[in-house]
Amino acid sequence: MKQAMNNNTLLNAILKDAIFGANSGIVIILALVAGLSAVGISTKMIIIAGLVETFSGAVVMSIISYTKAKGQLHQKGILAVFFSYVIASIIILSPFFYAQMSRLAFLISVFNGMVMLFILGVGKSYISEKSMIKSGLGMVLIGAIITAVAYAVGGIFSI
Repeated sequence: MKQAMNNNTLLNAILKDAIFGANSGIVIILALVAGLSAVGISTKMIIIAGLVETFSGAVVMSIISYTKAKGQLHQKGILAVFFSYVIASIIILSPFFYAQMSRLAFLISVFNGMVMLFILGVGKSYISEKSMIKSGLGMVLIGAIITAVAYAVGGIFSI
């Protein structure tokens, strides 16, 4: 019984870290893409800036996770943060690799981000034991606000 509880605790900790990493990767890349899209920067520059942020951000979030870690249980969680951050960021950034128009790529990125945030919110509800819908919509709302603020700031400074 104790072994099953320890395995469940480990899985919950790793899932929590993966959600933390993916959520951070989605929201931060969406904000970057939104701000740069509002300015009208080329897709090539958005890709370069996005990749720089993806890998530096994944390292930063992993270091944060490491400094918060208590014991060896979280060593696997640090990897979960890093890889979930990178994967989520690349998914958000991916439309800029194939879309000819940055406006279309931006809209696809926002759509992908909101869907991913909802799914993460549902996943988070299994750990927090909150309503799946409320948790999913809460994550979407936060992501939408951050994206809108970044787009507005980019638009203001593009003048």
